[in-house]
Amino acid sequence: MRSLLPDLRYGGRLMLRSPGFTLAAVLTLALGIGANTAMFSVINVLSIKPLSYHEPSRVAFLLGTDTGTGELRFSLRVADYLDISRMSRAFERVAAYSYVSANITGGDVPDRVQAYRVTASLFELLGVAPSLGRTLVPTDAQPGHHHVAVLSDGLWRRRFGADPAVVGRRVMLNGVTHEIVGVMPPQFEFPVFNFKGELWIPWVIDAAAMTDRGAGGSATVIARVRDHVTLLEATAELQSIMQRLAMDHPSTNATVGARAVEMGRLGSEQAGPAIVIVVATVGIVLLLACGNVANLLLARGVSRARELAVRAAVGASRGRIARQLLVESSMLALTGAAAGVLLATVAVDALRGALPEMVVSTVPNIGELRVDPTTLAFTLALTAAATLVFGLLPAWRAARPQLHEGLKEGVTGGSRGTRRLRTTLVVGEVALATVLLVTAGLLARSYAGLREMSPGFSARGLLTMSTTLPEDRYPTAADRLRFYEQAAERVARLPGVRSAALVNVLPFSTYDRGARFIIDGAPLPAPGREPEASLRIASPAYFSTMEIPLRSGRAFDAGDREGGERVGVVNEAFVRRFFGDGDAIGRRLRLGDADSHDPWIVIVGVAGNVRHSQLTQAPDPELYLPLAQGAPPMMMLAVRTEAEPELLVNAVRARILEIDPLQPVFHVKTMSALVADAMLPHTAPAALMAIFSGIALLLAIVGVYGVVSYGVAQQMPELGVRLALGATPSRLVGLVLGRCASMVVLGVLLGTAAALAVSGVLASLLYRVKPTDPITYAGAAGTLLILGIGASVIPAWRASSAEPVSALRSQ
Repeated sequence: MRSLLPDLRYGGRLMLRSPGFTLAAVLTLALGIGANTAMFSVINVLSIKPLSYHEPSRVAFLLGTDTGTGELRFSLRVADYLDISRMSRAFERVAAYSYVSANITGGDVPDRVQAYRVTASLFELLGVAPSLGRTLVPTDAQPGHHHVAVLSDGLWRRRFGADPAVVGRRVMLNGVTHEIVGVMPPQFEFPVFNFKGELWIPWVIDAAAMTDRGAGGSATVIARVRDHVTLLEATAELQSIMQRLAMDHPSTNATVGARAVEMGRLGSEQAGPAIVIVVATVGIVLLLACGNVANLLLARGVSRARELAVRAAVGASRGRIARQLLVESSMLALTGAAAGVLLATVAVDALRGALPEMVVSTVPNIGELRVDPTTLAFTLALTAAATLVFGLLPAWRAARPQLHEGLKEGVTGGSRGTRRLRTTLVVGEVALATVLLVTAGLLARSYAGLREMSPGFSARGLLTMSTTLPEDRYPTAADRLRFYEQAAERVARLPGVRSAALVNVLPFSTYDRGARFIIDGAPLPAPGREPEASLRIASPAYFSTMEIPLRSGRAFDAGDREGGERVGVVNEAFVRRFFGDGDAIGRRLRLGDADSHDPWIVIVGVAGNVRHSQLTQAPDPELYLPLAQGAPPMMMLAVRTEAEPELLVNAVRARILEIDPLQPVFHVKTMSALVADAMLPHTAPAALMAIFSGIALLLAIVGVYGVVSYGVAQQMPELGVRLALGATPSRLVGLVLGRCASMVVLGVLLGTAAALAVSGVLASLLYRVKPTDPITYAGAAGTLLILGIGASVIPAWRASSAEPVSALRSQ
């Protein structure tokens, strides 16, 4: 350590003596290391950081599947959950939960919370203790037991002011008094597909779930795998249980399967390609930064040739000189890393503040997004790697000085090998930048195509919100219908509102509802194989408010009420799927299976297709039923406005509170924001690629400029001689531009070939754009050629101004 102190002191003096060189190297490294540090922070919380449970790798979702199509159903019937709990030996515990919309009242303002009914074993399964009070116990779910609830830390702070005496207090949920028995710790996040949860109540499972398997509803099921049992073994047992249930209950379980998926791995398959591309991109940015710094060090090694030759002449070994140069590189790398961490911290803080609500409320661990100790350890390792990448080769080359040439006065040029190495580095930088530009261009063109894609309705000027009516105040469909019709009427009369309508599931709302049915006159399907469509319950003004075109027939009207003929509207996808080229108007269908006694529904209209969750997915068959023939507890309000929708939020909320002061509205968003949230899997990679490819382009052009400019400076005596011998300034300009063009063209050709080689990775992220799109490749190549050759204009002009007299004197 003591022997390193002189090297450190000398390196520090060199950094201060060459502020321009130091600043350029540090900023370049800061960009590369900062980008990688910020990206690792994101990947850490998404894929590496364990969930906040006891031994989270043993906690798994038990996902329902369709054995016929292989599609995931995610949930299982409650009866299936009970059977798995009873029959499984591979799982230590099995638990279930179900989302419930809960209105909380009793304070100044009614509120709506993300609540779940959970089985008592769930908290014990996850292995998380409460910060206050207790969690749920089996006796809480016994009939006749008083109602209890467990709060999240966020709800405790938001609604109860972080009162430490909250345990034992009463709270009204959907009109029912519940006693608060516990508060979960801040880091606890509920294992959900949708919302993380703010409140949990016991799930009292009806005994009918076993006697009538179709009547018990569905549940999300999780399990803890026993110690020394692998997930594959647990999955095999689970599949065996489901096969047995299919034989015992063919009417309900004939096509129902299940598989176990480690909780922390769910969704990683879908996000995989995007993560790989972004990680590769920031890695390329770091390589470009290292390439530029290596070029700087090679150039400085040439200018220090005399100094290093003197050291060698007085006895310094090659290893001793190389160590000194590596120490200097390490000091640059550490300084660049410190600046990079600052840049990453600012970037990550900005990203955390800009995260959409959908991401915050659904993505596990996202609240922990920050530059934490794990990220700092990664940055330290990255710094060491970067030091080797950009420092080792220049140090090794500079550590073997040619004494005869190095001790000459006035020697300023580098060896042919050094010049070739610097040129190779620049060609590599241009090639890498080409790959990134092509990738960013493809994603940008794909995103542009998505923006032009119509979702089947007009999203501009549309305000949306949801409301759930509690059973204690709205026990019947007639009571609920009265509230909904008053709400739509009062909101529609607001100044600035063109129309208002209600539907149970809005497009891009992250919800969906489905229904099985049989078609009158069609062959009866096998049990469990009934056709299925998304179910929409809508008010008469829904199609006009959403601006969904009606292709044939009619929409709902005031006559479509309870007691009248049951009617429905289907979309074009429904007609194509189930009627082919036939006319759907007048056809009848019945909800349920062949044994259903529901009334026949007559199709009276065909509406245009609406994309419900993804613009890239084909529209699903949809069946619309009139709100007046069966109003559900939860509905969504769509308000078509003449001005900006955000300006009417308070006015719309006030009209609803006029009807019922205890009724909250929630999920208040513009439809444009909902569509933007749905496009996030496409916009996020495109935005990141645009940022990082811009940085890569800048680094590559700086690298081109640096090599050409330094080369011209070293060749000034030669250029002066050429001028003295009759060469024209324009010829010298052409000479410099030609050398630059050869580097850039070679880099672009290599980069284009590399981009074509890896283009298949992008296929899953592109929409209406081929991975080999010639326009994108031509644009990327043209951009680099123009900017790269343009970077040599100033050095070329400088070359044309060489002084022949000075050059001849130096010779």
